[in-house]
Amino acid sequence: MVSLLRLIDDDFNDESELSQDVHSSILKFVSHHVWQKSNGSGGSTRKLWSQMEGRMNEMLDRRRRLIKYTLKKERESLIGDSNLNTL
Repeated sequence: MVSLLRLIDDDFNDESELSQDVHSSILKFVSHHVWQKSNGSGGSTRKLWSQMEGRMNEMLDRRRRLIKYTLKKERESLIGDSNLNTL
């Protein structure tokens, strides 16, 4: 996705240069119901690369939270196991 963001940001001066299939696929991606955060102000009028950037940030945030949650659960599991061994 990062390479696609760079492609859109650097190589295209206008979103109209994207093929219709690529444009509609990207729109489907950024407007999918799975996203927790809205597109923010401007909605679909924001530039396509800006919307994709927001989605990428949300994916990174979700990944960060998942890793944090997983590490916390592993730590709790290790602490629980060590407490069982002392009994």
